[in-house]
Amino acid sequence: MSESICRFIPNKRYDNDLKIIHFVYETEHHKLKQPFLRPFYYLYLVTEGDGTLKSTGGEYAISVGDIILTVPGSLYTIDGSDNLRYLYLSFSGSCVRDFLDQLGIDPVNPVHKGYERTTDFWFSAISRVTPSNASIISESVLLYTLSLIGTENESAEKKAPDSSRFDMILNYVNENYRDATLTLCKVADIFSYTEKYVSSLFKRHMEMGFNKYVNSRRIDYALRLIDKGHTSVKDIALECGYSDALYFSKVFKKKTGVTPTEMIKSK
Repeated sequence: MSESICRFIPNKRYDNDLKIIHFVYETEHHKLKQPFLRPFYYLYLVTEGDGTLKSTGGEYAISVGDIILTVPGSLYTIDGSDNLRYLYLSFSGSCVRDFLDQLGIDPVNPVHKGYERTTDFWFSAISRVTPSNASIISESVLLYTLSLIGTENESAEKKAPDSSRFDMILNYVNENYRDATLTLCKVADIFSYTEKYVSSLFKRHMEMGFNKYVNSRRIDYALRLIDKGHTSVKDIALECGYSDALYFSKVFKKKTGVTPTEMIKSK
């Protein structure tokens, strides 16, 4: 005898401004202009062939059954075999991040493997789209697919721990701390996190805030430049990522106890 199943649904209030832009079966990928830099979210389902997704976060092998999620403003390319084909949905809305957070889907990890079973569902849905039902069908495909990813991430404990996320962020900062445009806001945008979350990662793992860490790396580099014989405070500041030599001097003295000029003279 089967038993009834009852689930209490938590009350979640969202400003549901979700909008589906495209629902496409792409069979001529080789004709598309790349790299892609798009203003919407994209959810791809690979249906044939294989290839490689290249983004700021790294390179990922893709094959049949893989789902790819890209975020607005991300720069990426999809290199594939001649027979690479996929379905995709593009969508937007301020509610999307709420959906992803609720489902535990981390946009930093764009490739989700093993979803061949959804292919028939996607094809069936796109074949039934009409002007009157397009938004309902496409939204159903999107939310159902995201819910599968979220459920399997949770059940298999695939969600990357804080340490793995932080390693990616830290590597990026260590490679770019000499860039004068590097800010907490920029890093948060690149990795699709909030500034508050990125800041909390630095405090948890480095026991210091983001700005303090970046300044520390920059001043350490300044000290190496002085040891190599550099004598222009302005040039050293620019090399280390400071556009303002006076601010550089202030930060330098706070960390070392002397000004850059005094350090240069002592050498």
